[in-house]
Amino acid sequence: MDSNSTSQLIEQNIVDLLGLQDDYELSWDDYFRALREAAVAGKQNLSDHTGVYNINHLPEHSMVDEDTPFEIEHGGGAFMLIKREVFEQLIPHTPTYTNGGVTIPNGSEIYDFFRVEINKNTRHLLSEDYFFCESYRRIGGKVWCAPWCETGHFGSYLFNGKYSSTH
Repeated sequence: MDSNSTSQLIEQNIVDLLGLQDDYELSWDDYFRALREAAVAGKQNLSDHTGVYNINHLPEHSMVDEDTPFEIEHGGGAFMLIKREVFEQLIPHTPTYTNGGVTIPNGSEIYDFFRVEINKNTRHLLSEDYFFCESYRRIGGKVWCAPWCETGHFGSYLFNGKYSSTH
């Protein structure tokens, strides 16, 4: 996901966003299960699901079992489910910039949801996805891991699995 495409989707009134990079795979059954869990639980902030490895834990939260989402500090953006209301809550706290090019009209306002920043307290680098999670947590949002989701990343090899299999 990036700020340009996300800003365009918000402008077009897209409801929710599933970010899946083109070099990732996922189980659609797991994705739809995550949507059902969010709806059944009635958790307005069940906004961010990630499956495998690319997460930072919160000290007081850990996986209870494979079937129960748990709160995390940051999750990788290659597989995120984000409700539109998350972006709407972030807009008042998010700077904008203008850009132009082939797919974006010159001068279009773009919300900088996904940027790289250094955390002032920890001095840790926050990549675009971690920055997004950090921004949402700063305004009271919660980020969740759905440990049953099986995803994979295609690089030199296929790296795949599900988080719950590692703990």
